[in-house]
Amino acid sequence: MSFHRGHVILCFVFVLCCTVMCHVGRPVAPELQELRKRWGASDIIRDLDHIKQDVQKITKLQDTGEISTNEALFYFLRMHDFDDNRKLDGHELLAAMTHALEHHETEKPMSIEEKENIVDSFFAYDDNNDGLISYPELRKHLSTDDSAPPAE
Repeated sequence: MSFHRGHVILCFVFVLCCTVMCHVGRPVAPELQELRKRWGASDIIRDLDHIKQDVQKITKLQDTGEISTNEALFYFLRMHDFDDNRKLDGHELLAAMTHALEHHETEKPMSIEEKENIVDSFFAYDDNNDGLISYPELRKHLSTDDSAPPAE
């Protein structure tokens, strides 16, 4: 059980934080421009199908090196911040994890209890104990090779 949980956490972190170096001087992909426009704006439309499509785009952009790990993490968290407070609560983390897991095949679907346990483990990163996880808190605790924060 703990091996399975650890494996799932690693898969979730992998989706969020694949170590991909961004190539300097390369033109910005149209998909990345679209993500920056959509998720960097203040009036965000939260549509489940669009979020799922954008999660796929972020994964693809990471794989091709068009987007840095930290930028992918920022947009992934931003698109799941449904109340627009720039922090994720347990429900938003659960939605983010569910979307991340949809892109990885597993032997059997996880129970809601297993998902809740994984989400609860992320609150170890809640440095100010406000019950919410911010991008800086998550980035501080997840090791990445990126040095620059994403453009907002």
